[in-house]
Amino acid sequence: MKLLELERQREALQHQIMQDRLDIVHASQQWREASQPFDRAWLKVARYKGVALTMISLGTAWKARRNRKQSPKNKKGLAGVMRKVMLGYTLYNRGKGLIKR
Repeated sequence: MKLLELERQREALQHQIMQDRLDIVHASQQWREASQPFDRAWLKVARYKGVALTMISLGTAWKARRNRKQSPKNKKGLAGVMRKVMLGYTLYNRGKGLIKR
């Protein structure tokens, strides 16, 4: 009698596990359908992220160079060369990253 009762409990638990799995699958499908517009919008934003960052960095570099030319303390020498090298290196990496896409 004890063995028969344990067998029934086991079958009931297996049935409950299968039902829970089906519920999880159904809920995940509903979640994917509900979040699909957000995913599409995020992919559009991510597609133009590199271009936007490049444009912002170019605008910042242009503005910094323009302000530096107008300032009376126009520093030259090693610091100026290092700034130009870092700017060139950064732009090179951004361009290389955009080409790989």
